[in-house]
Amino acid sequence: VKEHYPNLYLIGTPFDGIGIPDGVKQAKELVQRNQKMTIITNSLRIINLFGNQSSALKLIALGGTFRQRSNSFTGYQTTDAISYYIADKCFISNSAIDLTHGLLDNNMNESQVRKAFISQSRKHYLVADHTKFSDTAEYKITDLKDIDMIITDKRLSDVWEDKLQQCNIPICYC
Repeated sequence: VKEHYPNLYLIGTPFDGIGIPDGVKQAKELVQRNQKMTIITNSLRIINLFGNQSSALKLIALGGTFRQRSNSFTGYQTTDAISYYIADKCFISNSAIDLTHGLLDNNMNESQVRKAFISQSRKHYLVADHTKFSDTAEYKITDLKDIDMIITDKRLSDVWEDKLQQCNIPICYC
């Protein structure tokens, strides 16, 4: 049985090690608004950060196989667990963004978790520093058209801004 949680946010490993002042800061700002919300995550860093928050926050930790490099849980247990939820918003990041192929990743298991986050949410926010654009990786996550907003740290090239405008994807510079 799929569950729907109002104000549910799927937050994955994107908030680990990205260069936007610190993605964890943005996640923390969501919670500091003190509105009632649920965060579902596979990130140990997010679990530790929000584990002692107010009762307005419900935290759901997804298990799986621990991947030390990303400090997160991946694998079929993780993607299976995600499939039970429908989220209002998901915040993801990835290894590379390609003009033709969209969102890419260097790790197959991580790419599957990110695909599952996108599949199980209504709005999709990509949080990526400027170095990820026009980079390359082995595994496809999704097309750019599946992203509702991009949050990044520095102005993108004219080529990227034109492409995102063509896809009707707003850019938020932090």
